[in-house]
Amino acid sequence: MRNLTPRQKGTNPRARQTNPRSTVPAFDRERFKETWNCKAKRLGMPTIRSITTSTENGIKRLWSSYLKQCKELGKEPRDIDSILNGYIEHGYQPTQWALGGNPEGKVYGIDTALTQKKIDEILGAGS
Repeated sequence: MRNLTPRQKGTNPRARQTNPRSTVPAFDRERFKETWNCKAKRLGMPTIRSITTSTENGIKRLWSSYLKQCKELGKEPRDIDSILNGYIEHGYQPTQWALGGNPEGKVYGIDTALTQKKIDEILGAGS
């Protein structure tokens, strides 16, 4: 691997593990799955057995959006487990469409909860 300049190390998301915005801190994967599965069972949505690549990408989107919001508001970020589980437990409320009230009757799961549009909608909502 070639040497990177200090600027590249701090700003290049491809410079592995040198850009804090491009990485997600370690989080309690089992707790995240339990939180989702509990909500999913209660609402009749698909449960998850593991955290897939697309789910992990959604988690990265959520975390980076949260950090950006904290920076904008001048707030100190909370720990990642509180944010992820709080988002699933309290923030994400599936629409009737996501619960099967659509022409195909399809029920949508975790990947819909972690779309950028949904994240922005929930994080951007006033309290």
